[in-house]
Amino acid sequence: MQKTDSAQVLELVKTYNFATMIVSLDSGLQISHLPFHYVQNDGAFGTLYAHMAIANRQARSLKEGAEVTVIFQGPHSYISPAWYAPKPDNVPTWNYTVVHMRGPAKVISDGVEAFAQMRELVELHDSVFTLDLTEEDRDDMMQAICVFKIEVANIDAKFKLSQNRSEFDQGNVIKHLKKGSPLDHETARYMENTKKIDS
Repeated sequence: MQKTDSAQVLELVKTYNFATMIVSLDSGLQISHLPFHYVQNDGAFGTLYAHMAIANRQARSLKEGAEVTVIFQGPHSYISPAWYAPKPDNVPTWNYTVVHMRGPAKVISDGVEAFAQMRELVELHDSVFTLDLTEEDRDDMMQAICVFKIEVANIDAKFKLSQNRSEFDQGNVIKHLKKGSPLDHETARYMENTKKIDS
């Protein structure tokens, strides 16, 4: 895995927080796609908070304290060998950024705490709407929702951003990515930030 600055990892997890959660059970893999709220200073490696419908099959797995992996996929882009200084062994490749967080899940059974976590996730994304409900409506809603947390025990981050290429090649890749899609622009930004950290 590439060594990356913790600030880069934190930015990716907060910016690309709609992530893939995988639970491995005897019956096979269960996969959900959920928005997560990462609290860095909660536990040794931070804590992830999320929720899903109680009808979701994964909700039953989480009650068992299952080990889970959450994958945060950041910007990624195709890299043409034409963007490098000419060499006979140049080949196409892909630059990408990804963070894996692993740990045991724990259902938040206290209704008030669970609702507070849901409300905090809404506030992270919405500056206009506030999740305000009467106590009765809140209790009714929480009957259908499983709020949980994952106490992160391990973080693997890989930022493959042409670090093995020359300064010339890196600069040329950034230049070409900035002519591409919004996603390519984001990959270029991560490349620039990685160069600053490494310098």
